[in-house]
Amino acid sequence: YDDQTLCLATDIDMVKAFDENPSLRAWMNDFVEPYFVTYEYYVRYGEFPMGDREHGEKGILKSYAEIFSVGDMEAFRIMRFVAKGAYRGHHPCPCGSGEKLRKCHGNVIRKFIDSDLLLSQTQKDSGILMERLKYEFARQYKNSGSAK
Repeated sequence: YDDQTLCLATDIDMVKAFDENPSLRAWMNDFVEPYFVTYEYYVRYGEFPMGDREHGEKGILKSYAEIFSVGDMEAFRIMRFVAKGAYRGHHPCPCGSGEKLRKCHGNVIRKFIDSDLLLSQTQKDSGILMERLKYEFARQYKNSGSAK
């Protein structure tokens, strides 16, 4: 970028990878090496070989949507749930499916709540999204009929 920074991945993608395999070698193999290969392709051909992930808040939200295998609004609701750190398996899943949490996204949510690294990053990311996108998401959330 113009400010001399580079984007390897969203913070949650890197934190999740490090939480699963806390190794510098794995981080280099999973993030740094692919970045340079992709960048070299971009320099040669003017486009990224597998597309370019959105940056900022949209990129953060897309990462969580991929992790939880849901849409953006559902990912946002799950992020807010995780950020609170309170798991109750018999409650409805925050994705809005109507299923009990333990039968829907319970396993992945527990993983996030039980990991200090994942919980902390999710709380940070959730705060970023709430601060910068609060009006847009609040309106969509209210209009979705999921607000309680």
